[in-house]
Formats: sequence, structure tokens, C-alpha cells
Amino acid sequence: YEDYYSIKENVCLNYGLDDNYVSQGTAITNDGQIVITSGYMSDGTNSRIYLIDPEAKVHRFVKLEKSEGVPSKAHVGGVAISNETIYIANNETVYTVNLNDANTKDTVVMNKFITVNNAASFIFTDDTYLYVGEFHDGGKYVTDNLVTYNGVTYHAIVSKYEIANPNEPKAVYAIRNKVQGFAMDENGNILLSTSYGLTSSKFYYYKNSSVIDTGETFNGTTAPLYFLGQEDLVVTGPAMSEDLDYRDGKFYTNFESASNKYIFGKFFPII
Repeated sequence: YEDYYSIKENVCLNYGLDDNYVSQGTAITNDGQIVITSGYMSDGTNSRIYLIDPEAKVHRFVKLEKSEGVPSKAHVGGVAISNETIYIANNETVYTVNLNDANTKDTVVMNKFITVNNAASFIFTDDTYLYVGEFHDGGKYVTDNLVTYNGVTYHAIVSKYEIANPNEPKAVYAIRNKVQGFAMDENGNILLSTSYGLTSSKFYYYKNSSVIDTGETFNGTTAPLYFLGQEDLVVTGPAMSEDLDYRDGKFYTNFESASNKYIFGKFFPII
């Protein structure tokens, strides 16, 4: 993983991995003062959000509820933050949690924000739009979306929703299999994080010139359909990379390999 290690920087510890927490989502506030991870618990207790201060090296977690007093044990996926709102992707739905509540309470209720047109496995925001996408591996996890362009077929999508008016997608991007995270920089360049099981993770980087406008709309909607063409860079890294975020020229991710569920990452400092 020479290429991966040559560009990797450690930001903060990924807390909770010795407490049956399986981290999935990654987000960072615009000022860089809080790193947020989201995930589920392998012991069947409440899913969680961790809030980490990378400078002070302190953290806290908040338990998630479906409604007051009713635990959420869902396989919580990606997380994103814009202003004071935390967005959580899970099961065709985006939920919200107030950042101040997460900072001050022990449990918070996930409020439904929107239902989306895909499985909502991961999420990214540029503060104007939410990009919500899904994981497809063709085996255990199969999605319903199918896009073919120039003889190439993709089975999963990322949908772009305007935060201020999220009633319908503003665009749809067809993506490859096994995507765990999506992020876009200010120039429209895209990074995908892909992984599944013990195989190496791969990070696919597409310049905006490689994002193809098909000239079509998606599935009878008014949303323009985009296809990711030839990637401009592929970096291979350790197994089990997850969600992505972007801030100030850098992409952020986390790995679930050192959780109690998988363990091997505890013994090999490979991340």
C-alpha cells in the first residue's frame, strides 16, 4: 500500500472500537474542530454518534433513538454535517440530529428528513446539497437501480438533493459496485471509497472532466443522469474503508477493521 501510505495523514483516534462500536460514517465540521463518526453496535445496543476534538484529543458519544425511549439499533451508515445539523443515512432515509443536542445529551432522537430513491448507505454534503448513495455488491447486498451507458452497466447510484428544497433529486450519478463513501471537492472532482470484507480497499478518483453527462434523466424524473467514466487515479489501501468527507483540499475516511466485530485491525497497525 505504498501509494496509500505516501498520502495518508492521521487526524484523530477512531474511538469506540473496543466497545463493540462498528464505525461507518465520517464527517468534519467546516472549522475542523469536530470530527464525527457514526456507526452501529455489534452487541445490539443503541447505534451511536461519536464527536471527537482532534486538537484536545477528547471525545464523547451519544446514543441514537428512533423515538423517545425507543433505541435505534439500525445499521447506521454515513454521516454528514452542515452548520448545526448532522445528517445520517440509513435504509432509504436521511435523518437529522442537532449538533448541540449531540454535544450535550446522552441520547438523541433521529428525526426523519427525507426518503430518498436509493438504499442510503452513505452521505456527503457541500452545505448546499446532500449526496446520498448506496452499496451494491451483487451478492448479499443488491440494489434496485440499474444504469447502462456505452455498454457499461452500474447497479448503484448517488442522488443529489438540495438541502433547502429536498423534495426530488437534482441529479443522479451512476457508480460502481462496493462503494462505501462518496465525496466531491469544490471543483467537482469525485472520490469513491470501495471495500467489502478482507479484500483491499480502493479509492477511485475522477476529475470533473471524467464525469459524463449522459443527456438523459434518471428513471422518469427530471434529474440529469451522470455516468462516471474512466477514473483518473486509483489508490489501493487496507481493507474496510468506509464513508468519506472533504474539507480544505483533503478527503477524510475511517476504517471499521479494528472494531470488536472484526478484530484484526487491533493487531496490525495497517491503517
